[in-house]
Amino acid sequence: MLLAYAEFEALTASATPALDDLAGRCDELLATMQQPDAKAGIAAAFDADPEEVGAAALKAACTA
Repeated sequence: MLLAYAEFEALTASATPALDDLAGRCDELLATMQQPDAKAGIAAAFDADPEEVGAAALKAACTA
C-alpha cells in the first residue's frame, strides 16, 4: 500500500501525543509517586521478603 506523505501525517497526527501533553502526564505521575501512601507502598515492596512478593504476585494474577 502506498500513501502520500501528507495523508500519512494526517492519519498519525491525532494518535501522536504532543510533547507538552507527555510532560504534563509525567509531572502528574511524579507528583502521585511523591504522596505518602505511594512512598509507603514502594518502601514496603522493597522491604518485602520473597514469600511476601510471591503471595502478592499470586494475588494479582488471580484477580486480573
